[in-house]
Amino acid sequence: LRRLRKQLALQLRAYEQAVLRHFPAGTRLQVGEVGYALWVELPAGLDALALLARAREQGYSFVPGAVFSTGTAFDHCLRLSARHPLDEAHQRGIEVLGALACTLASTVACVNTAVAAPCGPRRAGRERKLATVRGSETAGC
Repeated sequence: LRRLRKQLALQLRAYEQAVLRHFPAGTRLQVGEVGYALWVELPAGLDALALLARAREQGYSFVPGAVFSTGTAFDHCLRLSARHPLDEAHQRGIEVLGALACTLASTVACVNTAVAAPCGPRRAGRERKLATVRGSETAGC
């Protein structure tokens, strides 16, 4: 079990770094202390369901945040699974999702100034690590 946890943690870090490289500036990540889910909070004005529709056209999928809420609080969020090693195919998938998110970001006028809820379920006793894509020197677009 320890080896499995260690392997999942390594895989999660690899996915986290790939998302930070390829998604637009302003993207935020939340990673739990255990498990293999990576919560991605898209920049203001981006809708994960719109991203999902474009991703499906290219043969990719993810779980949009909207399925975790009856309201609209997580519409800008998505969940990626790191249960498989970040091989070439999964790396390419993150690159494609990042490029699609960048395209959406460049077409969205961010006029909504409301503060969006952070992504992912909150559980007592679990610390979360948070990373943010800052500026074009880190972002993939």
